[in-house]
Amino acid sequence: MHIVDIGGGFTSGPKFAEAASAVKVALQKYFPNGHASGLKIMAEPGRFIANEPFTLATSILGKRIRNEIKEYWINDGMSGSMNYLKYDHDDVICTPLANHGSNYVITCKGLKTTDSTVFGPACDPDDTVLEGYPLPDLQVNDWLVIHNMGAYTSSGGNDFNGFKTSAIPTYVGNSDKS
Repeated sequence: MHIVDIGGGFTSGPKFAEAASAVKVALQKYFPNGHASGLKIMAEPGRFIANEPFTLATSILGKRIRNEIKEYWINDGMSGSMNYLKYDHDDVICTPLANHGSNYVITCKGLKTTDSTVFGPACDPDDTVLEGYPLPDLQVNDWLVIHNMGAYTSSGGNDFNGFKTSAIPTYVGNSDKS
């Protein structure tokens, strides 16, 4: 054997170092001679490369408090860009933005948060995006910015219940700080 394909499905973000360490240990255990024997290791790190460069901004369409839990509805969900959560069980990293006059500001810093539930717009019980997620008190028209939304997100969405994932606008920005 000259090539080992360890496949894909690599995580991105903070969990990548843990996954890479596990792969390294396994390769050392099962292929101790590694490169000395001419063995080539092949991987498919698409998610690692494509996940972090993309961010999704969703607006809050509705809010209620039920059994002391704050519940929010946003304009994208499990049938749309968040469909990857059904299969990948990835962690959602979310930053709330609240409308304060003519400016939107990050609201979590220093504010009390409560465990909240966030639903997508489909009126389907499976359209639950977040449960028990700590959020400050948000209002309709505030925003949730969801990070690491590159790989397997909008490309895997569908038009369930009339919400067209393909109609979600995409904007290109440059955060180059040089």
